[in-house]
Amino acid sequence: MLPEGKPTNMDALIRDYNHISQRLNTLKWDYIHSEILGRVNDYPIYSLRLAHHHGQHLKILLSAGTHGDEPAGTEAVLRFLQRDNTHLLQNFDFLVVPCINPYGYVHNQRENASGIDINRSFEHDQLVEVAIIKRLLKNQRFDLFIEFHEDWEFDGFYLFEVQRYGQSLANQIVTNVATVCPIYHGTAIDEMPVSNGIVQVDTKEAEQMSGAAMPLYVFKYHCDHIITCETPSQLDFGQRVEAHLVALDTVLAHYR
Repeated sequence: MLPEGKPTNMDALIRDYNHISQRLNTLKWDYIHSEILGRVNDYPIYSLRLAHHHGQHLKILLSAGTHGDEPAGTEAVLRFLQRDNTHLLQNFDFLVVPCINPYGYVHNQRENASGIDINRSFEHDQLVEVAIIKRLLKNQRFDLFIEFHEDWEFDGFYLFEVQRYGQSLANQIVTNVATVCPIYHGTAIDEMPVSNGIVQVDTKEAEQMSGAAMPLYVFKYHCDHIITCETPSQLDFGQRVEAHLVALDTVLAHYR
């Protein structure tokens, strides 16, 4: 059942996980190396590495589909993988997890098959999905983690950013995303202050917060710069996908 007040639209029809598998299995780029990390409720969880394996590159971690009722992020990642990204591999190595919660994706629900929010469960290893991701990330460091989510409560794009060093990319992302998607102009989200669609999380506070959420877990143990993008679920599906891709392309253009 969809939460009260949550919009119902054509997104509910975009739930064929076999179609995701087919798209991943038919990627034509020889620089992509795919792996099935494990299976949950008979659905495979995939990871894909994009690299030429020579030289020192920035390491980028991408993820989507942690919440199964947020399909635009998974679609954005799939479209990114289907593009010719050869030129990016001069600067980057990518590790990509397109859909962390396949059961939720298929059944259009936020939680996994046990009714548990994966993105509130990274402090422990009891969930299979969490254990799979932790195993994937073990002993790895990344320069940037960018993840894609949606929010049915708000009418505009917003993002969370936390970083230990370097330049903030939030304003640049919001400026570019505003060309394809409205920006959230409220002043608070989850009791955190928002300015022009940006939630800047203090580094020291982030390190002291619970690591139950995936981005905080990754920040504590695997990465120094985290960006979480949130598109408004009430918007057209294609518009949300485009907003995620613009955000990703903005980040990559900056780092290049």
